[in-house]
Amino acid sequence: MYTLLYMDNGAITMETGESLEWAYNELPRIFAPYKFEVQQIITNDNSLQIKIDEDMKTQTPETTKLFGLAWDRVRDEIFTKPICLDGKATTKRAVLGTIASQFDIYGFNMPILNRSRLFMHRLQCNKNLGWDALLPLELQREWGNICKQANASPPIKIGRYVGPRNGTYKLMAYTDASHDLYGSVIFLQHVESGKVSFVQAKNRMINTRLKNKSIPSLELNAIVLGVETLVELQRDISGPSCLKPVNIVEMVLYADSLCALHWLNSSSQKLDKMQRCSTFVMNRIGNIQKLCQRFPIRFCFISGKENPADCVTRCLSHKQLYKTNFLVGPGKKLDDLPGVEHDMTFIIPNPMTVTDSGYLSKLNAPLGAELSQTTFSSLTGSPEYVIDPCKYSSFRKLILIYRRILVGIRNWKSKAGICSQTSSDTNPNLFAEASKRVVITEQRKWFPEIFAYFQNKNSFNLKAIPNLITQLNIFMDENGILRVKSKFKKWFSNNGFPILLPRDSALTKLIILDVHFNLFHAGCYSVLAEIRRQFHIPRHFSTIKKALKQCVHCRRFCNRTFKLSQNSYREFRSNLPSKPFANVFIDHMGPFHVRKNNETQKVWLLCITCTWSRAVNLKICKDLGVKEFLRSFQLHCFDYGIPELCVSDMGTQLVAGANVMQNFLSDHASQLYFEENNIRPIQFQQYFKGCSKLGSLVEVCVKQVKRLLFGSIKNLVLSYDDFEFIVCHTVHLVNRRPIAFKESLREEDLDFIPEPITPEQLVKGYELTSMNLLPELQGIPDEDPDWQPCVNPQQVKDEYMKLRKVRNNLLSKYHNEFLGTLIDQAVDKKDRYRPITQRGIKIGDIVLLKEVHTKPNNYPMGLVKELQYNSIGEVTGASIQKGSTREVVKRHITTLVPFLERLDDSELSSTNDSVKLLSEPPHVKRKAAIVSEQKTREILTE
Repeated sequence: MYTLLYMDNGAITMETGESLEWAYNELPRIFAPYKFEVQQIITNDNSLQIKIDEDMKTQTPETTKLFGLAWDRVRDEIFTKPICLDGKATTKRAVLGTIASQFDIYGFNMPILNRSRLFMHRLQCNKNLGWDALLPLELQREWGNICKQANASPPIKIGRYVGPRNGTYKLMAYTDASHDLYGSVIFLQHVESGKVSFVQAKNRMINTRLKNKSIPSLELNAIVLGVETLVELQRDISGPSCLKPVNIVEMVLYADSLCALHWLNSSSQKLDKMQRCSTFVMNRIGNIQKLCQRFPIRFCFISGKENPADCVTRCLSHKQLYKTNFLVGPGKKLDDLPGVEHDMTFIIPNPMTVTDSGYLSKLNAPLGAELSQTTFSSLTGSPEYVIDPCKYSSFRKLILIYRRILVGIRNWKSKAGICSQTSSDTNPNLFAEASKRVVITEQRKWFPEIFAYFQNKNSFNLKAIPNLITQLNIFMDENGILRVKSKFKKWFSNNGFPILLPRDSALTKLIILDVHFNLFHAGCYSVLAEIRRQFHIPRHFSTIKKALKQCVHCRRFCNRTFKLSQNSYREFRSNLPSKPFANVFIDHMGPFHVRKNNETQKVWLLCITCTWSRAVNLKICKDLGVKEFLRSFQLHCFDYGIPELCVSDMGTQLVAGANVMQNFLSDHASQLYFEENNIRPIQFQQYFKGCSKLGSLVEVCVKQVKRLLFGSIKNLVLSYDDFEFIVCHTVHLVNRRPIAFKESLREEDLDFIPEPITPEQLVKGYELTSMNLLPELQGIPDEDPDWQPCVNPQQVKDEYMKLRKVRNNLLSKYHNEFLGTLIDQAVDKKDRYRPITQRGIKIGDIVLLKEVHTKPNNYPMGLVKELQYNSIGEVTGASIQKGSTREVVKRHITTLVPFLERLDDSELSSTNDSVKLLSEPPHVKRKAAIVSEQKTREILTE
């Protein structure tokens, strides 16, 4: 077979003949009438070239360049330059440079160069090794051995001729994976002769993200690489852009992992068990299914010994490589290979699950059968998009890429002589032409019945008119674009009417976001006014509002935190045991500066508040350590006993101390003691950071104590004994405050001041009789000039001056607290009791953590891992994994800003086994449902 390839009037022409004489006699006919340039003469032997050299008295070299490779025209083989790695490279930069200089676009030498690539990967993973730092001697010796072995390999030659262009072929991919590499090898098989030819090989490194994955998961990753390579290669040699496409009738992928193939088979059959797979597996399967929607691929099993892709995942020398089937493929017919299980042969997309009747009829063939030529060409010959709008983030990028395609087509036509040379690259109309083509393609996809109606000129049946045409008065302009005709004809020409766009289209979303960006992230109404000038979108307001919610910039700067309808900790103040200090709230306050042993020291106070009686107890702590907290808490238990429930914030010493006490009381002896004495074991509960509202505990009790102490001491430094005196006095005053009145509980409209009820009465059972017994603290009365103290006045001034001043401040601060501040706390916030509908938040959502004195642009981002619910089913807190530090923190819901929502709830069970709920949301029934159930029971009993 002899082939002549030449240019004829700008078009590439190819002629074939059976004999050498025919080819030699045709040359004068071709060159005689025209001055054509012979691009290439392809022969199966060298006799024609020898004859031409003898007549022309020239000497053609046996080896020439061909697309970056070397072509031996005598043997019709292509090969790369010999491997030449620099063994004297002593830095990471030099090693990378010599590896990158080896041009091997088709992967001929890939198994030989794998060892050098893995060596470079080890160097990159070493963070302590700089790019220009000298390698250690051991690594230099290892690199020298690698270069010596690789440079000793001769050039690998591959046959260029794969078969006649008018034949039918199969594309076959073989995939494999190891702990270091995964890859695929592509072969082209001539269907009539069964000849298998090497096409290319690809492999990838196992990076740190894939290092902990199992072998089946890595095998599935290799299958994804094989599918992507098959689809890309099929488009290159058989797509609509080819001048003379190769007839590809089938694409097959072979893998030696039964587990990965079973995953694909189960997913193609829509089995429910695939929902238990991990997100990693489901994402790869989803990518394979998307690629196979236009290019159906048959998947088969092959044993590891016969798999050529095993070579791309290992490091081999040239002697070992020649003993494998890497370059020639499996030696026998693929259906007769040992280890092939025909039951594992399946096609994606599965013909049994496709809903399109025409597509189902074309693929309704036995599993493992070859697809016909018409079937494959019908699926791939007319793609819906030249480029998919779903892959672009903005409308302008989409149009610019489409415009580049049009520029390339015009340049190619001008070079081929089809059209005249124009300045197409600078033609401003190309942008409008690209926009027009994208819009027409989108309209043909979403409104095929409207285009079918307008193209059928003989259809005059009114019943055949689609409803959308009559509803919107749609017409097709001279460019083939669907437009909506309005009543303002004098302001619009035919091309001025708005263009019809589908509401659920990806292109519509890109156009809306592009207008939103050009208007500097304007609101919904501004974007709507600008959109309606050029486009008509059904249900435009809801469509634009939905699209603007996906703007990441607006989400970050304009979103507000979550709200709650009910106080998230209301259960702490309802149905409490009538026992003092059974349920308590604990918190630290301070520091306070005191003088002890002629040195200034810092001390803190442990505030313990009873949730039933609102009584307060204070214990002095020398530091904020766990040991000091346990000591102070033990002193409180000596006074009032062990509480049943302790509520606190997420303080480090509080959480650690609670864990210590719970672990200590979890032994069998302690549990037995609690059961015998009918005592509930102590429980610690911490509320998440960001919420200090615990049903007036913090607002009234803790804050009041802080105001009294800080307001009375101010900047004075008391001695430790005086500070202890002031603390006891503060506890005495706070516990004598009125919390209710006896008579007002039963009677109304009283003319006298009722008797108050104080926390002291609830704790002690009676009111303590107390008064000041220290004359020095009373102060010198102004109205009695003859008053004489019982001690030296100078000593009184030195020892009691600060204490007397602090005591006077404490009393005045206490009375002022009840006169104004304490009463106003009930009405200080607007809309305190207005009901709120909480926005939904799910595990897997991405939120922003609101920080005090921080700009929204600097809010840290995190992933929701756990949720906490209250009694009415609202989310009150969440455990957030920060994206920057991977730290898991607990935050209240009012400090979280919604950012990105998880799309699919079904992926929750397969994302991470460690994701769980802190407590399941309670299912609260409505009153109408309860009444209905009661009436139903009454009817059944009757």
